[in-house]
Amino acid sequence: GGAQGLSVPRGLTGYVQHLRELADIAQIIDICAEKVIERPKYASFLCERLCFLLRIPFLKEKVSDDLIYAQDAINFLSCLGSYAAVSTDLHVFLVFTHFLVMREINRHFSTFKINQKAIKDHFLVLLTQMLKLWPEDARLFISFSDRFADLNCRSMLDAGAAQIVCLHMNGGDLPGRVLSSSSEILWTLLDSSGRDDAVAQLCSLDCVVSLKEAFSSVLALTSQGFDLQLRNYLLVFTSLIAENPNCPLVSEFSVFHQLFREELVMVSLLRFVNPPEKQPPSPQRAILSQQEELQLQALETLVSIAPVMLQDYMSCQGNTQLLLLLDWCSLGPLIMLYFIYNMKNQQMQRCIRVLRAVTSLGEQSVNQDLSDQGAIHQLLGNTRFSRTKMAAVNEMMSNIQLILSALCETDLHRKELFGSEGVEMVVHFLKKGAKNFYSGLGYNKLLISTIDCVSCIIGCCITENEFLWKDGAGLLMDLLRSSPRCVHSIILSILLDLCNNPNTRPLVLGWRDADGLTAPGVLLQLWREEEEELGVLRDKNGGIVDPEKPLLTRFQDEICNLTFPANAPSAAVLETMESLRGKIYLLLSNLGERETSKTEK
Repeated sequence: GGAQGLSVPRGLTGYVQHLRELADIAQIIDICAEKVIERPKYASFLCERLCFLLRIPFLKEKVSDDLIYAQDAINFLSCLGSYAAVSTDLHVFLVFTHFLVMREINRHFSTFKINQKAIKDHFLVLLTQMLKLWPEDARLFISFSDRFADLNCRSMLDAGAAQIVCLHMNGGDLPGRVLSSSSEILWTLLDSSGRDDAVAQLCSLDCVVSLKEAFSSVLALTSQGFDLQLRNYLLVFTSLIAENPNCPLVSEFSVFHQLFREELVMVSLLRFVNPPEKQPPSPQRAILSQQEELQLQALETLVSIAPVMLQDYMSCQGNTQLLLLLDWCSLGPLIMLYFIYNMKNQQMQRCIRVLRAVTSLGEQSVNQDLSDQGAIHQLLGNTRFSRTKMAAVNEMMSNIQLILSALCETDLHRKELFGSEGVEMVVHFLKKGAKNFYSGLGYNKLLISTIDCVSCIIGCCITENEFLWKDGAGLLMDLLRSSPRCVHSIILSILLDLCNNPNTRPLVLGWRDADGLTAPGVLLQLWREEEEELGVLRDKNGGIVDPEKPLLTRFQDEICNLTFPANAPSAAVLETMESLRGKIYLLLSNLGERETSKTEK
């Protein structure tokens, strides 16, 4: 039995020279496949023989061999795939891919113009099905599929490639390597004519869970341009799944929208928002407490319902009722607003959340209605209760600033309404600095919203000059010096916008930190830290390694051999868009090279 089992593989050692022998080789492979099932130990020996055989080119004797032996060539590849499918040895799969993937197909059939599309179709289907046999070796499959994904997406989709790749995209030895390759394959499949089929394959709970795990792992990676591109791919995949009307995981809101409208849900919710007319006598305070609890629940519901039923919200004068409730919450002794469990404080907190939810949509009719009713002045008045160190108060102040940014950022008249009171509020919060950024009380969000609220000042000469007169530029430089790296990009963008005001430049050049460091010195230090973070290639003397590519980073150098879609921006473009170096360079240019050198001396 053992001798008979070895005699077949040994028959494959002869030199094959003609295409007419392909049919015989295919028959031998079929026999070997049956033997491997009975005697798995012969698989590795047979692999060696096949590898030796596949190094020999197949030639044709006549011109007519193109047509005569075309089907034999396809059957030969099918036999290789079938042999890999019946064997439990991964080395057999390697033989199959060795022949097709490592450019062997071009060498073997260079003189034989068979139907290349038919071969590739069959290969891709078999390659997709093989992953089911070796799920733990997803990296191997994906690396091979990545080379063929753009050849015939239809064949891969017919074999369920989109779902299979998605389910195994989180495997592999190197973190992110398999995820990167699988994302490229999915992008290619979705970019083909079979997008609908690809999305349909992704619309399963397992695929959604896999995408969620992939997105979580990407967030844990560094914020390089390539990782951001990978994150964008995953967001696009998720968006396409959510947009698919046939996806069983996505619920359709239109039915509920109509039901809510018929049952007057918005009217009922806003009816609870109305503030009480007067304080009831003692026996009725228990009833009032229940009404206040209902009011809090109604406000919580409005946070979710109002943005998706905006037309109903506006027709019921939702802005007016919320502003009335907000005004009522601001009345009374200030000491009542210092405790998070105070009912008025909770009402104010939820009322601001609803306003934040509707203004974040950017709907001009909503924002204009709020502005016409004096919301800007009213919201600024509520910031006077910000002196308590509570997470709830910090959340309210942050949401108020975001609402003001949404209202005033693009409208000059509203920036004028923001005025001196708004400038004083921004300066007040900028002076708090970033010392409590990681305290866990919401100071991180408050700082970012404060910096964003500076957009309510920029563009209006009166408020800009007042902001600069109150040392606004210096406060921003203090933040740039002391804040975490994640905030630097926002601060630099604000400083660049302020540089359009001629009064900004001398104020920035005259700024000094506690150690006497100048603004150009801080910017150059940030530049060095950014280059160290990005891994910019420099020699031992600090000079640029490649003067022709001064922006090249170690990260870009490592991924230069990776493939990207033709319409995707390069890694250098992505890194330049996301890094701080461009903003630092522009800010130094605005300050002036001569003045920068002078201050450094």
